[in-house]
Amino acid sequence: MKIGQTRQTERDIQDNIEYRYLKVEIGKLQEQTKELRQELENQGLTSYKEKLAFLQDEQNRMTSEFSSITGNMEQLKVSINFDKDDLKTQYKNIEGRFKEQWAIKHGDQEAITEIDRLINELENTLMNYHTRKMQEINAKIYELWDKAYNGDDIESIEIRSEQESTQNNRSYNYRVVMKKNGKVLDMRGRCSAGQRMLASIIIRMALAECFSKGFGMFVLDEPTTNLDENHINNLSESLRR
Repeated sequence: MKIGQTRQTERDIQDNIEYRYLKVEIGKLQEQTKELRQELENQGLTSYKEKLAFLQDEQNRMTSEFSSITGNMEQLKVSINFDKDDLKTQYKNIEGRFKEQWAIKHGDQEAITEIDRLINELENTLMNYHTRKMQEINAKIYELWDKAYNGDDIESIEIRSEQESTQNNRSYNYRVVMKKNGKVLDMRGRCSAGQRMLASIIIRMALAECFSKGFGMFVLDEPTTNLDENHINNLSESLRR
């Protein structure tokens, strides 16, 4: 019995030692587990806090943008409403006003077209009249020169006209030319004082006859200045006729 009790006691002691050892080991494992759990929890909390902070920043940013956009939209609404009211005032009865202005515009265009047509007709009439009168005047100058001038160096004289046109005006330049040896030359600077005086008197007489028909009197101031006797007699005979 004693041997058996001894063995049992040894077994109990051994089991007690093993129990204590295992208890210590379990305690260590529990402590390690606790530490690991705490570490994991700490790591997870930090990551969560960082993510939460990031999301909160994004939320704040988007909220700020939304507020700004909302404010701008309100301002735009106010501006749009103001413009609508302004347009209603400006374009009140716009259809009737448009029709009125359309009628005025087209009426003005038709009037301008008609005026342009009349101006063109008047210009053409004046040009035709000018051409016809120049032909008539030169024919009379030719006739008077042939009767009054007894020289053979100048065959005839006439008035030449040259037209100058600008955008808003039309004018004519006139010059006296002579036909000499079959060539047409300007009389200015190429004739004597007597020839120049005779040409001046003849041109005046031609103009008077073409534009002053019905007048029986023609007055010349010292018409015979610089004329020789033959030309004076010929001129007098022309005036008498």
